[in-house]
Amino acid sequence: MKKKLLLAVLIFAVIIAALALVPVIFRDALLEKTKTTISKNLKANIGFEDFRLSLIRHFPKAGLSLKNVVITGKDEFAGDTLLHIGSLSTRFGLFDLLSPDNLTLNELILDQATLKLLVNSNEKANWDIFPSEDEGIREDAKEEESFGMELSRIVVNHARLQYLDFSLPLTIGAEDINLILKGNMYGSDTKLRIEGDAAEFNLSYDSVSYISHIRLQLQSLLDINFDSYDFRFGEGELLVNDLPLALDGNFSLPGDSMLFDLRFNSKISEVSQFLNLIPPSYAHYIKDLQAKGDASFHGSFKGIYFEEDYPALNILFKISNGNIKYAGLPEEIKNITGNIAVEKPQGVLNLTSVRIADAHAEIRNNPVNGSLTLGNLMDDLHFNGSLTGKVNFDHLKDAIPMDSVQISGIMDVDLGVAGRMSDIENKRYEMLKTEGLVALNNFSFESNQLTMPVKVSSGKLDFAPEKVNLQQLDLKIGQSDVALTGNVTDYYPYIFTGGSLSGSFILASDFLNLNELMSLQKPEFADPGKTGQGKSGEQASDTLKSAPATFEVPERLKLAFQTDIKKALYDKLNIRDISGRVAVNDGRLDLNGVTMNVLDGELKLAGSYENSPQKTPMIDMNVEMISFDIPSAFQSMDLVRKYLPIAAQSKGKFSTSLKLNGRLNETMDLMMGSLNGTGLINSQNLQVINSPVFNKVKSVLKDERLRDLKIDDFVASFTIENGNLLLKPFKTRISGQEATFSGKLNADNLIDMQIGFIVQRDALSQNIENTLGVLPGQKNIQLIPVDVYIKGPVNNPEVKVDLSEAKKMIRKEVGNATRDEIKESINKIGDGLKKLFK
Repeated sequence: MKKKLLLAVLIFAVIIAALALVPVIFRDALLEKTKTTISKNLKANIGFEDFRLSLIRHFPKAGLSLKNVVITGKDEFAGDTLLHIGSLSTRFGLFDLLSPDNLTLNELILDQATLKLLVNSNEKANWDIFPSEDEGIREDAKEEESFGMELSRIVVNHARLQYLDFSLPLTIGAEDINLILKGNMYGSDTKLRIEGDAAEFNLSYDSVSYISHIRLQLQSLLDINFDSYDFRFGEGELLVNDLPLALDGNFSLPGDSMLFDLRFNSKISEVSQFLNLIPPSYAHYIKDLQAKGDASFHGSFKGIYFEEDYPALNILFKISNGNIKYAGLPEEIKNITGNIAVEKPQGVLNLTSVRIADAHAEIRNNPVNGSLTLGNLMDDLHFNGSLTGKVNFDHLKDAIPMDSVQISGIMDVDLGVAGRMSDIENKRYEMLKTEGLVALNNFSFESNQLTMPVKVSSGKLDFAPEKVNLQQLDLKIGQSDVALTGNVTDYYPYIFTGGSLSGSFILASDFLNLNELMSLQKPEFADPGKTGQGKSGEQASDTLKSAPATFEVPERLKLAFQTDIKKALYDKLNIRDISGRVAVNDGRLDLNGVTMNVLDGELKLAGSYENSPQKTPMIDMNVEMISFDIPSAFQSMDLVRKYLPIAAQSKGKFSTSLKLNGRLNETMDLMMGSLNGTGLINSQNLQVINSPVFNKVKSVLKDERLRDLKIDDFVASFTIENGNLLLKPFKTRISGQEATFSGKLNADNLIDMQIGFIVQRDALSQNIENTLGVLPGQKNIQLIPVDVYIKGPVNNPEVKVDLSEAKKMIRKEVGNATRDEIKESINKIGDGLKKLFK
């Protein structure tokens, strides 16, 4: 008994050892067989790794697996991956290993496969990798036996399909494909059962998405005749987003062409079930939607496919007696009818046409009717459509949820269009048929993207092929009122081909609050809790309440506005009588001949405001300010506060002409370091009242002269370099005393200014006059040079008085005095002279 048990153990050990050793023994032979079989049957580069053979895991079958199988193209497709398979495995009879030249595969399992099908601009396909008979498989190769195929099961797990045809251009994609084929896949005739699904199916043509995020499922029997390559569907069902479609018919491959005779039709007739066609990513829009009515969907695909000759296609979707209603809303959209037909006879794809006919819907007693026909899709799109009816937005919002917007008012529409895309592209508008009218009454629009509602008391658009005439548009936005008339042109290219919309308007208004209008659109990621950080005090608070934020000038718009505005508010400025030309020019705002009355003076502007990627708009302006009130300008204008700090203690008027370019920050303040420009400034009746700076020269001038300094009218020129103001020397008179100004004010508000006084004898301070009175030759000293240096922060600079030139003059006059004058004055000098020369 023990001998028999020992013998059984030894036999079992030998079998296990053999099963373990055979993969090692036959590995190289199988690896060479695999490479030879693949390479001699394909015109492509093949690569794979981690070749494994297992006899134990699938016993009594043998298992073969490959990792990271890659097929790449040659010639013009060199380097392009046609197929990548993460894992490919198969099984075959264990005893086939005894004759590896005649292996027969029973199943294939593909995991994580990606198939990329590509047609280039020369209409060559990257999947054309199978040798033709002319290219010839070697005679000796024909006689060699490859892997035999007696497949009964093919499994595809989590695959991807991509099809890109640059010659059309057409893109088709399917994600997360799972597929199982069962049946005998050998012999002349076979029956297969197909079960599979794709989590996402997409189709786009010429960069326009026509099918998106559609879920597909397929269950069907497939009869195959391999002699005639005929494939026939039986008992088939295709589910499109869970909508069941019956599928039957066949297709065959006789030679280089393909023959199709396929039919499909919906198994349901209820509108509610057709809602399953809506992609899952948009399903939240139909939540709580109740739908009724009759619907049908059917079609066929029949004919020959060879090169550019495609089978006939007919698809028809029809709806009648439709009603939809959202739970919780009082209104419904009723009497919905219409049909959508896609038709193409045998031939090229350009013969395809799309027709929407008899479209109709009502809310209460307000009907809307429409139709649209599209033809010649691939070459030169032809279109013909119409839209008529009345939309009461108060009723519409009671029928359709509008969480993010609030709309009210009435729109009447009667439009008709017809033409060709080539006429649009070549601006042959006379070849287009466009006519109709759109009218708005008591219209209001509110959105969570806007800070206030937009209201249109009345508006009327008259459509013509070459332009749209705005007969009337009366707007109210917050405190602002706008009346617009004019027209727009090139609206067809703007809609269809990405062109720019051009237009010319007359804009009239009694009042514009520009602060409100420039902040009409809510900024992204706004944090009200952070508003005002970085500023302090009452002035910062007031500025934040009134100052506008930067705004984006729209792209693809070329619109000019001739303005007539009675009053406006910008920042803290009350402005009157604005006139001139304002143009929106593809991301830039241009001002031309704009004039206005502000701060009891006149302001003239010309230049531009342009978007920038950094949200710091660029400005390039010519500014002319005429007779501006100095105190008002200091309180209201940041530019004056930055560059004329003395204006805080001044009154009078000034005028300036300035050419300036630079950038604005997010609150429309000047970014000082970015500014460059040149200009002139002149004063009128300028008076400096109790200035802390000038009070510091009281050791030189009499007190009464310092209280209200009157500065004679002057003209000064300056340059601005990277925010630093460089003042060229100019002369004027301060309280009757000659003065020469020069210096600079940098971007950090640090001043470095010099005032060179020539002070008259009667204006000198009493201390200096008492000292001079005892000097010999003092009668000859009537004008005293005094230099004042102002340096440091603008709000509190250091002021130094330099009397060095005065001392030199005094020494000279004393030196020229006569002996008698010196003797007469020597006893009077005393401590005063010592003090002066210490």
